[in-house]
Amino acid sequence: PSRLHRKRPPDAACDQADADGAFRREHPCGLLDQAGPGPRSADGHDRQRGQPSWTGKRGTQFRDPGLEIIGVSADTDGTDDTIREFLRDFQMTFPIWRDPDERTSALFRTVGVPATFLIDRQGVLQWRKIARIEARCEPRLRAVRCASFGMPSLSRSIVPADLSGATAADILDLAEAQQVRFLRLQFTDILGVVKNVEIPSSQFRKALHGDIMFDGSSIEGFVRVEESDMLLVPDLTTFQIFPWGDPSARVGRVICDVSMPDGTPFAGDPRGVLKRQVARALSLGYVMNAGMEAEFFLFKASPDGRPVTDTHDVGGYFDLAPMDLGEDARRAIVDVLEQMGFEVEAAHHEVAHGQHEIDFRYADALRTADNIATFRFVVKQVARQFGLIASFMPKPVFGQNGSGMHTHQSLFANGQNAFWDPQREWELSKTALHYIGGLLRHARALTAVTNPLVNSYKRLVPGFEAPVNVAWSMRNRSPMIRVPERRGAGTRLELRTPDPSANPYLALTVMLAAGLDGVETEADWREPVNTNIWEMSFRERRRLRVDDLPHDLNEACDELEKSEVITGALGEHITQQFLAAKRSEWREYNQQVSAWELERYLARY
Repeated sequence: PSRLHRKRPPDAACDQADADGAFRREHPCGLLDQAGPGPRSADGHDRQRGQPSWTGKRGTQFRDPGLEIIGVSADTDGTDDTIREFLRDFQMTFPIWRDPDERTSALFRTVGVPATFLIDRQGVLQWRKIARIEARCEPRLRAVRCASFGMPSLSRSIVPADLSGATAADILDLAEAQQVRFLRLQFTDILGVVKNVEIPSSQFRKALHGDIMFDGSSIEGFVRVEESDMLLVPDLTTFQIFPWGDPSARVGRVICDVSMPDGTPFAGDPRGVLKRQVARALSLGYVMNAGMEAEFFLFKASPDGRPVTDTHDVGGYFDLAPMDLGEDARRAIVDVLEQMGFEVEAAHHEVAHGQHEIDFRYADALRTADNIATFRFVVKQVARQFGLIASFMPKPVFGQNGSGMHTHQSLFANGQNAFWDPQREWELSKTALHYIGGLLRHARALTAVTNPLVNSYKRLVPGFEAPVNVAWSMRNRSPMIRVPERRGAGTRLELRTPDPSANPYLALTVMLAAGLDGVETEADWREPVNTNIWEMSFRERRRLRVDDLPHDLNEACDELEKSEVITGALGEHITQQFLAAKRSEWREYNQQVSAWELERYLARY
């Protein structure tokens, strides 16, 4: 004894279903209202149709008879174990709908793993959560055909794009369903080099509970031998699966925080330093969103496999094949990134020969730093498959443009862009202008972190589209800060000094620290410079208070050491270890005799 109400939504797919004579009471284009459960057999099959179904508190769910049910409604009285056992019995992916006049959810199986999804009446995916049975839904949802919204998900990611709230048990289920044989516990050292400990599936449970230790004394800038034991604490939301290798023995990855044996966060963990600065911003009511554009070169390898600077093409900005011979490699990189959850927005050839850029969607500061660490690893891996060597070195080729990592950033407060004020000049709020003032005030100090190599300062020279001056502008690209024309929710600034050799966690830390200091102290934002600084006289630059960026790594380290705000954000441990490493790098460089010196001086003197 069931009561079913059907309403015709204005949807072309449903209209076609009617035309085909397929619009029946269980068709997903109908709105269902089931007052009570239909007759069921003891084995859980609907006797009327002889097809699988599931009954929660409020009654039977309906489905297209051509597809199989594999989910349950959010308010089911079944336990998580019961739900998982039920889901394992079915292979196909399809939503379950119940009682649309109340708050309802649908549960899908995504690539063999249960996940909760929310879809509005137009069939638009609004929210999802893996392996969690939660009532976070909207009233009067409408079911649509699987094909209408690209099942199994709108993303090409192997795992669900949003793992927030996932438990260790959820990740274990996901790893088992995807046949993950090995798991890389990934972290980053002070210099930005990605490290990892790889474990077999027998150790997954132990690792996901943060019980894997490693020797921190072997990692650059971590700890001394006598205090070497450290713990890797996984951030479960970062779990991903590499889309290469044997599909029956896949390799997964989870990014970890580093802690001491007693569980306290390690002061030298770059990711932990960024998390502390993000927490500081949140205490002031702000969330930082950032997007980093990391450029890179693709070079040929020498016959013995060593990296050389022979480029694979002579293409220029936005060039197409046949000049851009890296097109296939770029496409392969994009494909891998999408399978790892990235939302790639564009990919193109850059100005220099063999230089490329792939842009992906902005995110909060921590997620952006995680993405850059993943991005650099993927680019290098895929390039090797094409017989190429990828390099994020800032200036590998003399006379060509170097590689930057322009960083777009904004602050949000209460879900609104805090940089936008339509009533003010330039439609920039005081928060935005003081943030700019903070970046200008601390520009010379933070450059050591955003441009951390000796080679970085061979990019920051006039004539190659890289900034050399401490100034900001609305449209001019010669200063270090540019404010793009877009306003509203897209209001942001672009810091153009960073390069892709920077540790993304530390780089975002010092940018955010400088900006927040400007906001808190109401820093002077100076006058925007909308003319080409490179063509200005010295007197004009002085009038506009245009400073120079540091000219080399040694000068940048001196500026960093003097800044209480930037060193305070990094913490004593990272400041000391970073400066020691960079001072050593500078001394070693100064002792080298370059080919330029030999060519210029050897015969002359």
